[in-house]
Amino acid sequence: MIVISLFLIMVVINGSGYGAQGVFFTPLLKQFGWSRAKVSLLQSTMGLTMGIAMPIAGWLIDRVEARLVMLAGALLSGAAFVAASQAHSFAPMLAAYIAFGFGMGASTTLPAAFVVSNWFDDQRGLALGVAMAGASFGGTVMTLVAGYALAWGGWRVGYLAMAVPIFLLVAPLILLVVKGRPPQHPHSAGGSTDQVTSGAQTHGPEQAAELAGFELNEALRSRSFWLISFSFFVFAFSATGAVVHLIPFLIGRGFAPTRAAVAMSVLLAVGAAGKPVFGWFADRFSIRLGLFVVFAGLAAGYVMMLRVVDLRTLMIALAVLSPVWGAALALLPVLLADACGLRRYGSISGILGIFSTLGTAGGPVVAGAVFDATHSYTPAFELYIVLLALCALMPFACPSYSRIQAAAKAGGATPVAAGGAGAGPDTQVRLG
Repeated sequence: MIVISLFLIMVVINGSGYGAQGVFFTPLLKQFGWSRAKVSLLQSTMGLTMGIAMPIAGWLIDRVEARLVMLAGALLSGAAFVAASQAHSFAPMLAAYIAFGFGMGASTTLPAAFVVSNWFDDQRGLALGVAMAGASFGGTVMTLVAGYALAWGGWRVGYLAMAVPIFLLVAPLILLVVKGRPPQHPHSAGGSTDQVTSGAQTHGPEQAAELAGFELNEALRSRSFWLISFSFFVFAFSATGAVVHLIPFLIGRGFAPTRAAVAMSVLLAVGAAGKPVFGWFADRFSIRLGLFVVFAGLAAGYVMMLRVVDLRTLMIALAVLSPVWGAALALLPVLLADACGLRRYGSISGILGIFSTLGTAGGPVVAGAVFDATHSYTPAFELYIVLLALCALMPFACPSYSRIQAAAKAGGATPVAAGGAGAGPDTQVRLG
């Protein structure tokens, strides 16, 4: 029920934030006479404020119940759409998008990864894959909702149509279903079937303090944190760059705009289905092997995309690229839980969100600058290939936190961030 709820939350809020905003672009141009750059600034500002919100949200969910942070973010998101529907100038509209960016950062990707990582152990990858698939699926659903509402009553009604499911569906789901951690003893906080041994049934910061894992300052000194940060950046950098420029790339290769748009739709749709599949793969075999396949598959897909000259080669490129598209979004949080533990998972994830935001902001700009300088997208795709090939190897250099603890105990050292001196086996968490 928690995973289904998180999936629906991602559908509504992420789908409204990223997928549906293109529907409002032309109506705002006609209504206010703003430039395209000015309207585009709304979307860019939303993404940047989401990146700013994620470290704050991560710090909070380590210290208060996650659903309270998510509920506040969801209500702020709904209120932002209501405010946007009443805007009569650019400043109030920009303020509404800033508020929505903060709301989305506090209620979607980061807290969803936090909740799933605390509730699931053996099937963490599959659970995260299903939850994160809502982000891709939501783009399709909420675009249709916004489009029909806008056709029926105009852009103001369209914004209200984005707000209604947040208040009527998302907020009740968060309040009634979502819980940050299972009501179990801290040693089973990873979601195993261990029974309560001390009568404690808490979900708050006192439980988090006893979970195994790095403190934030320890994580920042670890190799795993920086390798995972780089992987988040590269994934966001290459994915957003490709999303923005793939259609003009294909048009430049001789494809009609409609066929190029269909190719993009196939990429996103198959990629959404691939998230739970690769989550299952990581659970069944290895999270590190799963990420190797995903990043290597992305690199190979871009290699094939550079060879596209007709429909047959395009279909081959999509067959390679589509299944792994977006899967890293579900698998990297699993690697983070395994390599850094759950003790300060929220705070660490929040810092990682900064790297993801930088990649999201930089990817399209760099690809556009490369094309302006060379009149070709080939150097940009070649850069993606090199970076993704490096990321395919990085998970193997991220040791499991549980193995670090075991090695420290075997060597007579105090286990890191597991309760300090005298920490016993009850403070450990099995991290798969």
